[in-house]
Amino acid sequence: MEDNQDVKRGLYNLGFPSDFTFKVNLTEFAHVYKERNVNSGANPEVKQCCEMIADEIEKIQPLFNRELFLAIKN
Repeated sequence: MEDNQDVKRGLYNLGFPSDFTFKVNLTEFAHVYKERNVNSGANPEVKQCCEMIADEIEKIQPLFNRELFLAIKN
């Protein structure tokens, strides 16, 4: 399992500072949401992150909601 990336990821010390930032436009996020939402086959932490981002976006602009993300063609 020494070359398995999932195993390597699990070996990192949780004490390491880790920031994750990204910039994405609405169409690209809609694609990410479709592929990684709660109904997808993504890992649980990815699903949770995707749903939390969708919640935050909707708080800022209620018109940008899950229905819109699913309706955007990409």
